[in-house]
Amino acid sequence: MTILELFLIAVGLASDAFVVSITLGLKYQYLSLLNKLKIALTFSALQVIMPMLGFLIAYNFNSQVTFLTKFISFIILSLIGLNMVINKEEELNYNINLKNLLILGIATSLDAFAVGLSFAFLKVSMLISLTLIGFVTFLMCFIGPYLGNYFGSKISNKPQVVGGIILIIIGFKILIF
Repeated sequence: MTILELFLIAVGLASDAFVVSITLGLKYQYLSLLNKLKIALTFSALQVIMPMLGFLIAYNFNSQVTFLTKFISFIILSLIGLNMVINKEEELNYNINLKNLLILGIATSLDAFAVGLSFAFLKVSMLISLTLIGFVTFLMCFIGPYLGNYFGSKISNKPQVVGGIILIIIGFKILIF
């Protein structure tokens, strides 16, 4: 597998986490640099851990695993999105709850687990793959909250509702595709 192919896989894997990081920027209008780093580090770490786990347990591959990971991601993201839509109170400058961040990170990295399963059957350098996935995810998820803050200021009346709807849509996208 070429570096370009691995880069495209990394961008594809990071895209859900990127959109969720934008959503966090919508929800929390005034995130500190530390919180933006927390988002980027959490998502990138999980995007590295999950394919590694998938690679390590590939000998137990079962076609139901892929559907199960998609279904779990759909449920988690949809529930969090619904909670954001229902509880519309604006959160401006709060620290991000690490437990919620981990849940979002796991939900967006379950597809990386399935990619790790497939890496076990391909000639792929796991060191290069995981480094690229982690780096791309970190960059995208560090930029995401800035974009969310910017667009949140443009839709100042209901940024949290928009963020919740985006999470629900991502959940459906993961389930269907």
